[in-house]
Amino acid sequence: MPEGKRRPVLFLRNISMTILRSSGIDMRSMHPIYSKKESYGMIVSEIMSKDLVTVTADTPFREIWKQFFSNRIHTIPVVDKKKKLLGVISRADLLRALYPQYQHVLEYLESARDYEKMEERVDEMEGKLAKDLMSTRVIFTREDTLIMRVLSRMIVRKVDQLPVLTYDDKVVGVVTKGDIFYSLFQARLRRNKKK
Repeated sequence: MPEGKRRPVLFLRNISMTILRSSGIDMRSMHPIYSKKESYGMIVSEIMSKDLVTVTADTPFREIWKQFFSNRIHTIPVVDKKKKLLGVISRADLLRALYPQYQHVLEYLESARDYEKMEERVDEMEGKLAKDLMSTRVIFTREDTLIMRVLSRMIVRKVDQLPVLTYDDKVVGVVTKGDIFYSLFQARLRRNKKK
């Protein structure tokens, strides 16, 4: 390994340790044999959202767009009939499909009065389905993963949420950075009340 380069695993561990220390959490609590009552030892299934919006591979573009904006979400898992994960679609994927080059976005923003051209571009996307837009390389987590490990993965991969899968790859929920930070905050409040 070239000098000055850090191994990803060590870097991940250092990020987790820094977050834990700044939260006033005992480092031993990361080990599974310690209590899971406090937030830092919790697993994903205890904090994830089970109210999940999904689409199938044959869902049309307009329906996907509608789901994003009516539910105010950033990513939608694409699943088969058995709820197995096939891929994900993010808002960025939709925008990239609409405007393949960044310059096109700037052109449309500069001429905001030309809504007809924007509508034409949306109409061109009418035939697209979820399978045409989704990313198949998905970062995910399992329902029994410790939340601090998931947070480390999110930070390193620069994502704000992850789909939660069972060991047979069925989507059962989603966990966000907000869910994790909220549970850390609640654990801190509980500890302060005990003092």
